[in-house]
Amino acid sequence: MQILQAHKPIWDLFKVSQEKLFKVENGTRHSVRVRPQVRKMLKHLVEKNLANAHVPVLCTREELIGIIWGEKDFGSHEQDLDKLAMEIRKVLNQTADSKQWLETVTGSGYILRIDGEP
Repeated sequence: MQILQAHKPIWDLFKVSQEKLFKVENGTRHSVRVRPQVRKMLKHLVEKNLANAHVPVLCTREELIGIIWGEKDFGSHEQDLDKLAMEIRKVLNQTADSKQWLETVTGSGYILRIDGEP
């Protein structure tokens, strides 16, 4: 007789007040280290979702570039933003076949679909 192990639920959570990303497994939070620009992007995406009653909302590319690099930065950061999105997907273990935690809206921006706390 084979005994099946209970599935251990794992999900990602970003806590805005701590500016930290956590992997949550069986109720235990494990902090995940990310670069400052990744942290800024995640924080803004989660804050927008929280302000929208926890419903994921589109954040435009221009909005994110302003938040991450500052409004007065006139350099082009389009490719840098794409690299940050790829880095976030890697941290969230997102693949083409998995749930799209960070969704790209072509030509517009990104939608984040992970839990957030103030």
